Amino acid sequence: MATSKAVVAAFAAGPLTLGRVVSTASVTVLADGTRQRKSGLELSGVRIGDQTVGLSSNGFVVPGAGVPFPAGAQDQLRSALAGGGMTVEFLPERQTDDGVVSAGLRIRQERDMPNGHDALTWVIGQSTASAVGGANSDGVSQDSSNSPSGSAAGASPASNGAGREMATDTKATDTKEAWRAWAS
Repeated sequence: MATSKAVVAAFAAGPLTLGRVVSTASVTVLADGTRQRKSGLELSGVRIGDQTVGLSSNGFVVPGAGVPFPAGAQDQLRSALAGGGMTVEFLPERQTDDGVVSAGLRIRQERDMPNGHDALTWVIGQSTASAVGGANSDGVSQDSSNSPSGSAAGASPASNGAGREMATDTKATDTKEAWRAWAS
């Protein structure tokens, strides 16, 4: 069995605030060699400006209810982010040959600097767990697990500018693998 858990206690950039992000992934190799995969992404305290929102694969949702905001409200929230030079992209869970990568968020902020233009990108969530193995002749599962430790690791933005540091255990995925860019 392999498990991974990462917690971001707080994140703030431009008009976006994330109060807490918990990302989990686990995989168990069963006696017959099949893999049981589980993952989760919990977001709380999400705000755009003064508006409290939830985020999901459906875009911005009413916190606690999971009901998407109407199209006009979605547009206003995207505009508020764009006013701060930001886009937010929901990255869906994806299964790998040996495990799972949990859902996450890709946050990008562009800004003008005295010496040119700068872009910061953060990937938050995306905990990864993988396990390799199968049953031996006794029918007992044997595995070789590969999972980041349960402690958080620092991640820095993809930028040459001043970085913000956050506690997270992340693994970026290809843009092609992202479900959609719903706030760009």
